[in-house]
Amino acid sequence: MARPRSFDEDEIIEKAMFAFWRQGYEATSIGDLEDATGISRISIYNAFGDKEGLFLKALRRYHGIAHDFFNDGFVEGGLRSIVNLFETIASDKPDDAPQRFGCMLVNTVLDVETVGVKAEAIIEECRNDMLAAFSGAIDHAAKNGEIEARPEKTRDRSEFLVGAMWGCWTTARSQRSTSAAHGIARTVLDAVKAW
Repeated sequence: MARPRSFDEDEIIEKAMFAFWRQGYEATSIGDLEDATGISRISIYNAFGDKEGLFLKALRRYHGIAHDFFNDGFVEGGLRSIVNLFETIASDKPDDAPQRFGCMLVNTVLDVETVGVKAEAIIEECRNDMLAAFSGAIDHAAKNGEIEARPEKTRDRSEFLVGAMWGCWTTARSQRSTSAAHGIARTVLDAVKAW
């Protein structure tokens, strides 16, 4: 009897994450996942239960990357962090860069009825992390005198920034070009400078 081939689960999740990121949940078939990960559908089912099980692990991985980004000095950077983020989002990326396909979380929002409540919970958790990071950066900027301190505006400004960021990613996905989001990013940066 042949022994099942062993594999690195983290590596499989990472490869699946990029497949789902590029194509979306609905458009990514089990065959696509076999091609992307290099393991058989039986191995996928045995290790992750089904396509949704693997997707949820991949979405959680993506959330972890976003969480690390927003917790790696982002708040302490104040307005500079916000400016850098929007400049980076709208900068030109190579044809094979996954960012040209938008944000995996935003893409999943469009699939959320298909994906289900477990994915919805991960998305909400990540969105809350983003709101907290933007709020922290705005508060830090106010404490450093970069902007006028207006605590009553912090939540609204954070909501605006998350919405604008997700709008940039949606534009990048629909146009298959991150530079398509230049106009949105410039408008956001003008608004931030006016704070």
